[in-house]
Amino acid sequence: LQQRVVEMRDVISDAIRRRTMVRIAGYSSPNSHTVTDRVVEPFMFLNNNKDVRCYEISSGTNKTFRLSRMTDVERLDTPWENAPLHRQAYTDLFAFSGEKTMRVTLIMGQLSHNVMLEEYPGSAACFVRNDDGRWFFRTDVCSYLGIGRFVLGMYDDVEMLGDEGLKEYVTTKLRSWCDNLKK
Repeated sequence: LQQRVVEMRDVISDAIRRRTMVRIAGYSSPNSHTVTDRVVEPFMFLNNNKDVRCYEISSGTNKTFRLSRMTDVERLDTPWENAPLHRQAYTDLFAFSGEKTMRVTLIMGQLSHNVMLEEYPGSAACFVRNDDGRWFFRTDVCSYLGIGRFVLGMYDDVEMLGDEGLKEYVTTKLRSWCDNLKK
């Protein structure tokens, strides 16, 4: 598998240099629960070259594709037609990508601080120690899924200061969970 990913990365890298389209064969999408071929304009790698940012021709949108979910890649001789529509993506601390980011701010106790550092070593730069011994945490996220999973898992050691979207996300998840318990 690893050798195949390297080979596909080389094909995509060549297509980016040449500004040509590629056909991604057998892409397994967890979002749509499908395995399909995609014709895309690849324009940048993300997440230590594990993901590629592309403009997908059929949907007319920018998407991030994980190389490990591809069966094969074929470089096409078709030049890019949509370069002005290519949009950069950001990858957050939790490996979620998106075109927009949201700033989240938390206060963490010693346990949640330690777990965050162990699970996400790159988070060290996001912490400032407070006078009360707790930790102020601030980062930009592309999705509430990663940070929400962390907050929900450490709920009694984390205080959410913001943003409002994160508070709403966590509240909605908790309500849904409580409603399912009643069934």
